[in-house]
Amino acid sequence: MTCKINQQLEELAIQYGMTDERPRRGLLRPHHIEEYFSSSSSFDKFARTVCRASAIPRKELFEAWAVAVHIHQHFPTAGRIADIAASHGLLSWALLWLSENDEEQHCLQPRTVVCVDKRMPASAEKLEQAMRASDECSVNLFERWDYVEGRLQSIEPASSTLLTGVHCCSTLSDAVIDLAIAGNASLALVPCCHSKKSFKLYGLERDSPFPKDQTPFGGKDNLADFVDSCRIRRLISAGFNVQEAKIPTAFTPKNRIILARAPELLCQLILNPTSKGIEETLCPPVLKSKSKRRIPKLCIPVADTPEAKATVRALSGREAANRRKLHLPSLSISVFLPPRNLLIPLDQLSALATSLDPSVKATANYIDPLKATPHWDAASARHTQTFRIQYDLVEQDKASALSKERAKQLTIQLCGLIPTEFPGSTVRQVPT
Repeated sequence: MTCKINQQLEELAIQYGMTDERPRRGLLRPHHIEEYFSSSSSFDKFARTVCRASAIPRKELFEAWAVAVHIHQHFPTAGRIADIAASHGLLSWALLWLSENDEEQHCLQPRTVVCVDKRMPASAEKLEQAMRASDECSVNLFERWDYVEGRLQSIEPASSTLLTGVHCCSTLSDAVIDLAIAGNASLALVPCCHSKKSFKLYGLERDSPFPKDQTPFGGKDNLADFVDSCRIRRLISAGFNVQEAKIPTAFTPKNRIILARAPELLCQLILNPTSKGIEETLCPPVLKSKSKRRIPKLCIPVADTPEAKATVRALSGREAANRRKLHLPSLSISVFLPPRNLLIPLDQLSALATSLDPSVKATANYIDPLKATPHWDAASARHTQTFRIQYDLVEQDKASALSKERAKQLTIQLCGLIPTEFPGSTVRQVPT
């Protein structure tokens, strides 16, 4: 299968002049449609839509399409895909396009994609608008696509979702592999910008000379081959079934694709562990991180479930990202709980705070989610609970947030209503 794909991609490179010496990094624009992409092929239809965006370099169109073809052929049943460090989001659109034009996929669940990057570039928005307005595809692919601004640490991987990453620079590729192993998720990765920064993950010193024949990986020709062979071995040690493919060098010199299918054995061991040391068996001790991972403020669940998809849709887009960047006011209140340790439900407290002003949405949470249990106050011989109330405007005005002073006024009013709404409770201290 891989040989056939490579032959088709090589022919594509020759057909569109990617083997010529002419510049390949210029932006594709509408006037290129008649010059290059006038046929009725699926690729040309996709390329015409990309040209209308006037935001994507010519080289990256062919590069993303070639990687998408390999991913689509090796993971044909992937219904949910998370494109990490997505940049323009071009790979995600190519994967949606291929699934829609594959007759064998029509009987399967429609493919959906979520793109994640720490910043959504303007080119991604232009490409999104072009895809939304395109009449080249028979269905609205926009309904199956989301883009969330967030760091890699915020992603919650899942075995139901394929993780992809194209040209993840340096140790970012290793971090994506971390995610795949942690979530038992299949992976399609195109590494880039190899460096000795990855050495420490494999028991090597960063300033050590480049190892060759004396290593268990044999005499590799260069640093990129050595580092990627380490990565492949790491995935194999974790139980993944790993294949390696390459796209034409005419598209990009960094053309290696690591295709790793998640181990079914791992799922069985998690559901029915029969022996100790499962973690040591699947993950070599040298790869374990001893650092404590901080709980991120933003959580991006990428699982192929209705709940996760709804959460991602709420986080998706420029407007949602801008809202998250605002410093929304929040205040804390500590409450003496009613007798018999009757807890105050968060949803009722949120509703009570929201009822004070129709233009404001209030959300109550524990001040520390890991310490949600009540605290015994010896001085008063009563249990206490501390909440944090966050205020946001109901009107999604991305340029403003509720003032701190107004949030304090609402909190003072809320403190006056708590004893009435929750009989037996009292507020320890009213904000002043």
